[in-house]
Amino acid sequence: MRNFRQLQYNASMQSALEIAKSWLDAKPDNPQLNELVKCITDVYLYVNSLEIERKGFDSVVDNLQEQRLELAKQAQVLEQRDADNTVAEKFEREMSDDLNERLNNIL
Repeated sequence: MRNFRQLQYNASMQSALEIAKSWLDAKPDNPQLNELVKCITDVYLYVNSLEIERKGFDSVVDNLQEQRLELAKQAQVLEQRDADNTVAEKFEREMSDDLNERLNNIL
């Protein structure tokens, strides 16, 4: 949706500037037309600076989301490793204690 609005804005600005330019070509000494062209140009430059700023913010947000996903994956791996180690340790303790007792009882 943002790209559509950006295209719409660019097309509208281009049309407005072309109309203002054609009027200015017909009456180059008209101070109101000169001011209109200046104002339209200022608006165009301002919106472009906002778009550049927005792209910078989007880039930062994208990078942070990627880092968050990577950290979440690493945390999941660590949690699984801890869970596996805990189960393995419990199994080893149980088996060694029980096994020793069983062997002693058998012997």
